[in-house]
Amino acid sequence: MVLLNQLVISVVLTVLVFGTKIQAKSEVQEILNKSGFLNWEGSESLKNKFIYYLSGYDYDNLPVVVVEMGKWDFQGVAEKGGKDLEDANFFIDQLNTRLQAGFFRKNFNASNFDSFNNEAIVIVDFEGLRISQLSSPPTVKMILDRLAKMGKIYNSIASGFIINANPVAHQVQSGLHSISN
Repeated sequence: MVLLNQLVISVVLTVLVFGTKIQAKSEVQEILNKSGFLNWEGSESLKNKFIYYLSGYDYDNLPVVVVEMGKWDFQGVAEKGGKDLEDANFFIDQLNTRLQAGFFRKNFNASNFDSFNNEAIVIVDFEGLRISQLSSPPTVKMILDRLAKMGKIYNSIASGFIINANPVAHQVQSGLHSISN
């Protein structure tokens, strides 16, 4: 079971750390044109299950976005399914699109999208991560599906930091770092 958990975490971190450059500017602009997508507000319950927020701006005025992924309740919504799962997926996709579009930048304007002016600093906080979430197949599927989509925002991250990673996540992250060098 420990080996399976390490394998799943390896895949999850590989997608998160390396990402892929998939969506072109026109695809992002198409998403931005959907009425209300970027400004849609999830329920308080949803916001408490998938916490992320704009922390402020760095010295270059890049937005600093904190993603408290360790506290995300993947298992609760994945096992419940239905509308909760649909809303959670939409909410996480919205975060990805917001990062990709530069939504958190000062003076953001969706009608005047500039793909070269959309970077952010992202801090992923793994505090509270429960490895037990990986024992549920629907949860693993949801995590992999969402993280695969997160790979699309790789170009929008000027700097990224992983904090409060548990020993397994830290070991995998160290291994990935040595492979990428």
